Amino acid sequence: MVLLNEEQISLQKKAYSFAKKHLRSNEAKWEAEGTFPKETFAMAKSEGYVGMLIPKELGGQGLGFSDSALVYESLARGSFTFTFWLGVHNAVSYGVYLAEVDESIVREIATGEKLIAIGLTEPGAGSDP
Repeated sequence: MVLLNEEQISLQKKAYSFAKKHLRSNEAKWEAEGTFPKETFAMAKSEGYVGMLIPKELGGQGLGFSDSALVYESLARGSFTFTFWLGVHNAVSYGVYLAEVDESIVREIATGEKLIAIGLTEPGAGSDP
């Protein structure tokens, strides 16, 4: 059994409230239209869900893995797709931070000024004919 402290409970409730208000009601529309929710990303950024693992002095939130997991779990209750993308952005930004890349780049990623993107393909399909 994991016991959460008051700060973690508050973090979890805040993220779940965001998920109910901004994610759950829009996920089907985003999927049907194949669009990226820029406005919702901006709101997530202002709520502190971008750059969660990056230290505060570099523009991030300075959260640990356990606290960020609580946020992801709560957000995913509204939209797994949005939360997955946000998780990829945050995980890759943490990798960039660990790689000691130029501090200005880390800051732009941690604050959401720059977005992380990845591409995957399979042998003989898509971009790998």
